[in-house]
Amino acid sequence: MLAITLILAVGVAYATSVCAEESKDLNLDDVVKMRDPFKRSADLDQQVERTELELYPLDRMKVAGVITGAKRMRAMLVTPDGRTHFVSEGMKLGDRGGVITRITDKGIRIRERTMNVLGQEEVEELDLLLPKG
Repeated sequence: MLAITLILAVGVAYATSVCAEESKDLNLDDVVKMRDPFKRSADLDQQVERTELELYPLDRMKVAGVITGAKRMRAMLVTPDGRTHFVSEGMKLGDRGGVITRITDKGIRIRERTMNVLGQEEVEELDLLLPKG
């Protein structure tokens, strides 16, 4: 509780000095709208609206088919809610920020970039394969 009070006091003091320079009155709403100085900018960028394909984990999606074309290949995915989606290379997929890097006649390859507990970026390649048979 003391830490929250201290953070609010520092925020109010900073906002007061900024507002004094701009010669306008300060209220609590202005302080609340300020960016959290302790939050990483990458966290702020992740507030972008996600597509339906980015809401589910990869292990809950199924490849229903692969469509070959003259210029590029596409794949047909079924999400856990039963909806069918057509995807191509470069599209985002999965709830951990995966990107489709390759579509073959056997399935889809996805690259996920995640942060480990040490704050280091790790790259993982995952395959969603067509069912056999």
